[in-house]
Amino acid sequence: EDVSKDLDIVLVLDNSCYMKDKTEQLVTVTIEWVTKYYSRTNLRFALVTAPSSNPALDGLVTLEQNFSNARDFIAILQAQYYSPDNSFEATIDAIYDISTPSNPLGLNWSGSNKITIVYSDEEPHTYRNPGLTEEQAFNEAKNNNVLVYVFTDSLILWRWNGWNSQAFPDNITLEKTFDEIIAANFCR
Repeated sequence: EDVSKDLDIVLVLDNSCYMKDKTEQLVTVTIEWVTKYYSRTNLRFALVTAPSSNPALDGLVTLEQNFSNARDFIAILQAQYYSPDNSFEATIDAIYDISTPSNPLGLNWSGSNKITIVYSDEEPHTYRNPGLTEEQAFNEAKNNNVLVYVFTDSLILWRWNGWNSQAFPDNITLEKTFDEIIAANFCR
């Protein structure tokens, strides 16, 4: 496949205690997928956690790695692990922060096509005061041309209705789905 356009991909990783059984698998498959794109200078990757592994940042959105090449992204992704102390998944806050033009995370968008991929086993949450609504995050992403894909637990998939969401697939299906996301949106 020829990736013909610039593409920035933000991965939002839920490092909460509830992701214990999923984090390692998702990170491993993501690394395998990203490795295929080492030579693609028009693909850049960033990592945002909601929450991070740091207990002091529970309930917050953290930029772990700004947009970089596949090699640098993989290095930071390999350092991720679930936190047994964190349980506040600020996924709605993360989607909003990634999508809004005020850019509170300081993402160095290239002005290219924008994708956000969320890994979380929880329904959408906000921990802002006042809290954000799912509709606010959805509209911010839509209005600023950020395509959002969500991979979540099958039992709460219905809570992500309206997003490009699906249940956590097996490793082979997940990698195939990633390739399809690129092919459907950004290939000639």
